[in-house]
Amino acid sequence: MVEFNAPGRLDADNPERRSDCGSPDRDRSSASKPRLERLQVCVPKNLMDRCWNIASIDRVTVASLVEEALSREIRRRELERGEPYPTRRDWRQRRRIQ
Repeated sequence: MVEFNAPGRLDADNPERRSDCGSPDRDRSSASKPRLERLQVCVPKNLMDRCWNIASIDRVTVASLVEEALSREIRRRELERGEPYPTRRDWRQRRRIQ
């Protein structure tokens, strides 16, 4: 059960505040909004506490912090690699050929 009341924090036991990222009823009228996927990860408590501190003070969601961090890390790795990573499907097909 999640019981953190910071802005944007979801209360898992309160259906009115649950994320709608996987809901088919979500308003899809705006074509500019990217499709959202749910991600559940386990992180050390001290890291989660630091995220909640930032979310509370800067009035942002933990999800937005995670999205920004993932985007930065993916860009960094692709720059280091010199090209974008292939899709999983393309990668599997290449492995079968070799």
